[in-house]
Amino acid sequence: MKYLAYLIIVFSSSAFSCSCLDFNAEEWAYKYETIILARNKGKNIFLSISKNRYTFQPVEVLKGEVGDKIFVWSDGIFGSMCGTSFSQGQEYLLFINKYNGRYIAGRCNSIQKDTEKGAYMYNESKRFLTSKASNSPAGLDSLRSPLL
Repeated sequence: MKYLAYLIIVFSSSAFSCSCLDFNAEEWAYKYETIILARNKGKNIFLSISKNRYTFQPVEVLKGEVGDKIFVWSDGIFGSMCGTSFSQGQEYLLFINKYNGRYIAGRCNSIQKDTEKGAYMYNESKRFLTSKASNSPAGLDSLRSPLL
């Protein structure tokens, strides 16, 4: 019984272990090198309990350059508390950077588009990026973070 209580505490604490910044289209446009709306084509099975790799098909590229499919990594259940899972066939708005050659997504930088928050983030990001591209001589290149 005490093991059950321990497991409940450990897994319920994951909701409090990951804190996400509030969404701001302008800040996130600078922070992430790639912003896409993409459909999850499936989870790739690996012999890892800490990482999951998903295959996405871009539907719309808001910022960055990607091919006709993109592999996105996320921490699994035994990885970071900020990891996430993606439902196959659903569209997600992904704000991603590459680390060690891999695109990384987590609970804070990916959202299903057909939610109220996802639709808001998509519309605000698209509005800001379209405005920035048309009003700046450098276009979206002016959105490169000095850290990238």
